[in-house]
This record gives sequence, C-alpha cells and structure tokens, in this order.
Amino acid sequence: QIMAANGYIVIAPNRRGLPGFGLAWNEEISTNYGGNCMSDLLTAIDDLAKEPYVDKERLGCVGASFGGYSAMWLAGHHEKRFKAFIAHDGFFNMEQQYYETEESWFTNWDLGGAPYEEKEEVKRSYANSPHKFVDKWDTPILLIHGDRDYRILSSQSMAAFNAARLRGVPAQLLLFPDENHWVLKPQNGILWQRTFFGWLDKWLKTDTPKRKIIHFEDGTQFTADSLMNISLSPIRNAKEIVVGKTYKTMRLNEKGEMEGKEMTVSSITDEAEK
Repeated sequence: QIMAANGYIVIAPNRRGLPGFGLAWNEEISTNYGGNCMSDLLTAIDDLAKEPYVDKERLGCVGASFGGYSAMWLAGHHEKRFKAFIAHDGFFNMEQQYYETEESWFTNWDLGGAPYEEKEEVKRSYANSPHKFVDKWDTPILLIHGDRDYRILSSQSMAAFNAARLRGVPAQLLLFPDENHWVLKPQNGILWQRTFFGWLDKWLKTDTPKRKIIHFEDGTQFTADSLMNISLSPIRNAKEIVVGKTYKTMRLNEKGEMEGKEMTVSSITDEAEK
C-alpha cells in the first residue's frame, strides 16, 4: 500500500524458492541462486513491462535479505532493464557470507558447502556471487544495513557500496548501528522509508539528475554550486552566467592569499550526477 500510495506499481513474482507450488519448487533455489529464480524475476518484469500503464523506462529493483542478494546479482545481469536498485541486508560476497554468518547450518545447506569443496553444486553457488559481476554494474544502487545483523553482516553492504563507488556508479549507504536484520525502532523506520522513497523518486520519477559545469578559457572548470562559493563577481546566481563573458573572482592563491583574477567562460555543460 505504501508503494502504491507513492505512485509505484509493485511486481512481486512468486519465484522459485518461495512457498506456493510445492516443496520441489521451494527447494529449487538451493545451490542455484543465479538460476531459474532469477529467470523468474526477469520474466515477470519483462511481461508486466508490456502493459500500457507501465513505463518500462523507469523500472526499479528492490529487495531485502535474499532479495538484497538478488538486487546486487541483478545489478550485474539486468541488461539495462532497471534505472535504480535498492538492497537491504543482502549479501555481496558469498565466500565472505559463508565464513561470517551466525547461521552456518543454512549456508552449508543452501550453498552446498564450503567454498573450497569441489562439488559441482558448490562451484555453481559461489560462481554466482554478486561481487564477481561488479564489472557490469552501471546503475545507481542504495545499500541499507543494520550493524547488529549477524545473519548477514553489514560489511557486505559496505563492500558493495565501495565497489559501486570505485566503479563510478552512483551509490548511497545507510547504516543503522542499533538495528539487526529488520528495522524495528519507529524513528529508524521513518528514516528508512524516507531514504527508500527518496532514492526511488530521484532516479525513477525524474530524469537523471544533472549538474551544470562551468568551463573557463584557462582550462579550469567548476560546478555551478561550487562556483558560487569562490566569489564570482558581479553574479550570485548560476543562471546568470553567460558564455563569453569575463568575470572577476576572488580566490586563494598558492601562498594562501586572496587575489583577484579575471576569468572568461568558454562553455557550460550538463553532466549526469554521480
């Protein structure tokens, strides 16, 4: 209801690994995290995207726990379907997950065993670790995690955030020092909701945010916002900047002294926000 109230269409397929179609359907996900369950998700989004009321150019992907893993895995496999990802308490590195979770029986069951085992199902499991596909990440991603989550440690989201930023992919990290696998405190819940919808609205409800870059004839360049902080006289609003016009600036020189300098604007460009 909250998603719909914020103007979003929700697609929540009953993929493999969820109850509803018998035990075999439910267990098919084990040792095959990157298999048919992911095909189920992509098939569902592709099918619904054909509906006239769905804007296929503004699709997002969100998930928590295994859904968080799914969002990070899909970030490397979605082939431009999605414009934004959100992963809550998901695991990014499956080998790391095997050794650090407090739920060791589960990783032995669901991943098939330890990373060093030579069984085919084990190799298949770890071959689908999201961190192995970061080279294909190209879409903004929000990572959310509780520092008291011992099932999937917050280091997983920290690593995913760093991976995205090192790739130059827009990313945000929200950590709750006093939450576990769930966000239970009311004020934290409000922050979670605001951050969640703020991220989706930023990348799905508007065009990709742009920032103006002001280029000068001497080769220097500034964002319009930062330019307002270096005393560009006689203007105080970036909208007033004119290509070809010369402005006097007051800036710190190499000696740490204020000095005036005339600078001529050569061009103004828009750059996607990162």
